[in-house]
Amino acid sequence: MAEDDEEWIAARKEAALRVHKDPILDLIDTRDPDWNLYVQRDIHYLLRAAGKTIRQYCGWHIYPNITETLYDQELGSGGRIILPTLFLTDVLSVKLRFGSPDRLFELSPHEYSWWQNGYIMPNRQPWSGRDWTGYYYEPGPTFLPVTRPGFAHVTICHGYDRVPDDIRQVTFELARWTQEMPIGGNVRMISSPGFRLALNQGMGMNLNPDQKLRLGNYCIGNFK
Repeated sequence: MAEDDEEWIAARKEAALRVHKDPILDLIDTRDPDWNLYVQRDIHYLLRAAGKTIRQYCGWHIYPNITETLYDQELGSGGRIILPTLFLTDVLSVKLRFGSPDRLFELSPHEYSWWQNGYIMPNRQPWSGRDWTGYYYEPGPTFLPVTRPGFAHVTICHGYDRVPDDIRQVTFELARWTQEMPIGGNVRMISSPGFRLALNQGMGMNLNPDQKLRLGNYCIGNFK
């Protein structure tokens, strides 16, 4: 190893010691209120945790119906805007963004149509025949002429008014499984001569293959 490299490594170690000379706070400690709720198997905590697991897996909030502004949504082929939702109930505004963030052009409602599964499309190709718009065959700004907008700010209403029954069932299963699971246990299989039992559910808030299958219709992209 060259002498310069040794000096560089020594300097890095010294800098690291200076930065971390004070103890780093624990990521979680016993003062965290959720710790007691977990130990007590509080059902409110478990249902909340199960809901977060399902939302993370599906890629959107699912419930309730909310109004939200989504920034920098890419324009795809033919000007299509694919939104991160599977239950779109209204589109309040669509603003196309030019090269700089402050150059926005708001479309009138008659210039586009939207579908419940989260798509917005121009009613004419290109957007209202304006010469600064066009067909977008690939996502991302590198595939678009710099003088044309490649993104949109969209204000929408989306989400179910009531949690769908199959999502409710999976939520209950996750919460109940975690409530009944022994703390600290990690038993995945029980076997003896002539007998074998393998658990279908993983430890903690883990979705099993059957639950993922039932959630498939609510996943963004429907590819999981």
